[in-house]
Amino acid sequence: MILRTILALACIPVAVAFAACGGPSEFWVDGEVDPFCRENAVECEGDIGGICDTTDDCFDGTCCHDKNCGDGTCTYRCDGDSECPVGMACEHHYCFFECDDDNDCGAGQKCEHGKTICEYEGGD
Repeated sequence: MILRTILALACIPVAVAFAACGGPSEFWVDGEVDPFCRENAVECEGDIGGICDTTDDCFDGTCCHDKNCGDGTCTYRCDGDSECPVGMACEHHYCFFECDDDNDCGAGQKCEHGKTICEYEGGD
């Protein structure tokens, strides 16, 4: 009985540490994103706006493989603009960098949806 109690108590700090360090969040919680990454996806690999193959490649957020995200872009999931960092807006349940024209967007992207967000060509 004493051994079980000791083992159970020993597991509590481990469980708390694991929960606190659970890895990147699919949804934005707080903080800013680097505006440099809006136009420089390759140089920002792993950062929001950077290229990725899987979510494990992203330091935060998720790897979007929606057709609007090119071959893979680290970003956040969202249900509205308020769930995206400053300088980003929600479309197709993902945060995209805001824009005024195509020159604000990276290679292969266009300023879409009434000149509001940068999406890769071929998206809707």
